[in-house]
Amino acid sequence: MAEIYPDKIRGRGMSFINMQQWSYNFIVTLVFVTAINNIGPGPVFFIFFGIIAISTTFLFFLLRETAGKTLEQVQKEMMDEDDVVTPEPTKKVSDI
Repeated sequence: MAEIYPDKIRGRGMSFINMQQWSYNFIVTLVFVTAINNIGPGPVFFIFFGIIAISTTFLFFLLRETAGKTLEQVQKEMMDEDDVVTPEPTKKVSDI
């Protein structure tokens, strides 16, 4: 994932992804044993299979391949004319 972030925010982006991954791991660990005891292993694995199937479908059809490309090439491909949003100028504290 590091290659999709510009150098300026790469540390923050990777920190966020790491935190998100550990949060998902915590949720699965917390829910898994309780769900197995309450509804049985078959339905629990079917639910997790459904989540993985939806995620895989999303990844396959909606995300672009970035392997072997430079950061500049990836940014150029992802920045279409229609996708560019011009930010509004920020106000300074002295202007308020």
